[in-house]
Amino acid sequence: MRTPFIAILLAGCMSLTAQTVPRATPATVRYADPANGVGFRYPAAWKLAHDEPFMFPVSIQTLTPGSQSQLRALVVARSLSGVRSWPATDFSGVEFGYDARAAATPEACRAMASPDHGATDQQTLRGIAYWHGKAGDGGMSQAVSDDIYATFLASSGTCVVFDLAVHTTTAAGETQPGPLTPREASIVRNSLMDVLDSIRIPAPSR
Repeated sequence: MRTPFIAILLAGCMSLTAQTVPRATPATVRYADPANGVGFRYPAAWKLAHDEPFMFPVSIQTLTPGSQSQLRALVVARSLSGVRSWPATDFSGVEFGYDARAAATPEACRAMASPDHGATDQQTLRGIAYWHGKAGDGGMSQAVSDDIYATFLASSGTCVVFDLAVHTTTAAGETQPGPLTPREASIVRNSLMDVLDSIRIPAPSR
């Protein structure tokens, strides 16, 4: 059973977004899902994955349990420029997951923003109104912390869901991994938010 796990990393990042930190600026790759009119860009150094590379998958995978192939897109990076990775720190990678699920009502879509049945809030980014929730999992020195954004397309009865996941490893290497600096934590969060910020979709109903 999945248990709610909100990593200290992202909890701290929420208050750091106002800082001036490097943003993701390399060449990008465009992902497009013509069936749902969804498109976004991600850094060319990240990889479009066919299989889940981490111990714990992105939390939206639990919405339809099974292989990762059920997600429409899963983009992965095990390292980020300007961020020390495990074993120097507990940072072991990021994932950006995307899926489009049938939803009979807006409320059904809102529930998809919180697979762990936690609280959700409302956020509007680039004119897109999202429900935002948090989820995660952990065990055996591995953990994933997710920020999930969902919006309802009334015209097609579709819930468009995005999962911004940060993976950590606390197992000791040559030394015990330490936490990220505030600057590094901001780079991690900004790298995922840059992808979310690039999303283009049909006008949602909310």
